[in-house]
Amino acid sequence: MKTEPLRIERFLHEMDQVVPWQQLEDVIHPYYKGTGGPSAPRPAGDAAHSFSPAVAQFE
Repeated sequence: MKTEPLRIERFLHEMDQVVPWQQLEDVIHPYYKGTGGPSAPRPAGDAAHSFSPAVAQFE
């Protein structure tokens, strides 16, 4: 049985459609100091999902 997508899932899908994530990551990367631990870079394609905790508080 297929259920309706959650609001966060719809939001993340829309963000993937309108935000040029790769271009944004290319601009930020030279200033990002992540070499390990919690500040380590996330895998490509995971940028939108980093907004999840911030968005979750508004649901």
